[in-house]
Amino acid sequence: MNQRQAITGIQEIRDAIRAEQRRARRFGDQVALGPLASVSGASHSRRIISAVRALPLLGRPARWAYGLYMAPRRIRDLLVLIRMREDEANGARMEREKLGASLQADMVSYHRLLQAEIQKLRLTSDEVEAGLAGLGQSLSDQGAGIHDLQERLKAVAMRAADLGRNLASAENRLGALQAEVSGMGEPLAVVRAEQDEERRREEAVAAVYPRLESHFRGSRDLIKERQSIYLPYLLATEAAKNGLPVLDLGCGRGEWLELLAGNGFVARGVEQNQEFAGECRRRGLVVEEAEAGLFLAGLKSESVGGVTAFHLLEHLSFAAWLGILQETVRVLAPGGVAIFETPNPENLLVSSSDFFLDPTHQRPIPSRLLCYVAKTVGLVRGRVLELHPRRDEAQKPDGAVEPLLDRHLLGPQDYALLAWKD
Repeated sequence: MNQRQAITGIQEIRDAIRAEQRRARRFGDQVALGPLASVSGASHSRRIISAVRALPLLGRPARWAYGLYMAPRRIRDLLVLIRMREDEANGARMEREKLGASLQADMVSYHRLLQAEIQKLRLTSDEVEAGLAGLGQSLSDQGAGIHDLQERLKAVAMRAADLGRNLASAENRLGALQAEVSGMGEPLAVVRAEQDEERRREEAVAAVYPRLESHFRGSRDLIKERQSIYLPYLLATEAAKNGLPVLDLGCGRGEWLELLAGNGFVARGVEQNQEFAGECRRRGLVVEEAEAGLFLAGLKSESVGGVTAFHLLEHLSFAAWLGILQETVRVLAPGGVAIFETPNPENLLVSSSDFFLDPTHQRPIPSRLLCYVAKTVGLVRGRVLELHPRRDEAQKPDGAVEPLLDRHLLGPQDYALLAWKD
């Protein structure tokens, strides 16, 4: 019975070893079992061992001896089995470690990805919150704007109502005016007829005036001789000598323009009378046909070196010649000169008789008035030249002449104001 149990135990070990060999072959490892393999294959040895165990007296010792004999092999087989189990356990542990490391790396990677996604979600959440806040503010602002718009619409509606009432009132007034105008057809026709008549009269005067002035003013040579006294003043004016034009207002027949051009000045004339302007152009002079004040108003500031006007201001109203003096100051370059010649009302014969030989004269201008106005508008260093005294002086029988009477009857018939712009 004991022998059978021993043999059975060995067989179990062998079966276990074979099972381990099969398992090793599945993992690719061949385990060498040494002498145990030859024992399993030697049938002859089994028979001998069986016979010895069957002996009555030697059976038990034989079994012990066989056990002692087989113990190292069994221990070796067990050690081999243990090593196989340890190797298998080590392999499994290494596999687990590799799998754990891989899982750990995957977990770290997944953790990082998750953290990145969480950060993105936080940023997106912040943006959404900011957008919602901005949207709320925008809606609030729009609400305020809508309220303001509603108030403005109410104001516009009230204004429209007021305009409607005003329009109705205006329509009523317009109807009244139309009725009034319809009744003024005849008076307007009279006014137009009067204006046409006035225009015809002006045209008639313009046609006669050149011959009238030529008759009473004197010859061209006489006028040139009288006006030549102004040349030294222009020659001393740097603005005129440096090429800026000298502008003669109411240039008439153009005697002064000829003197200027003959002495190297750039001369331009302004004349409202068509016949005079045409005569100047035929003489090769540069003349604009225009009203003097309007022409000055169209010039650039500080664009001329000198402005002259001979017997022009007395043809104009005070407002008109005041405007000419103001525009003269504007268009003169610094240092430019202005010369205005006009009849002298201090001569009683001039102011009571000769002045009215020209029917287009408005009123005489005293020298003190002209000097004061010129200074007021900005013309400085004013100087008055007394001109053209009467040659046929009347004397008393004893040859004595009263000085005051001499001045007011036989004194200068004209005077000129010379002034400069600083």
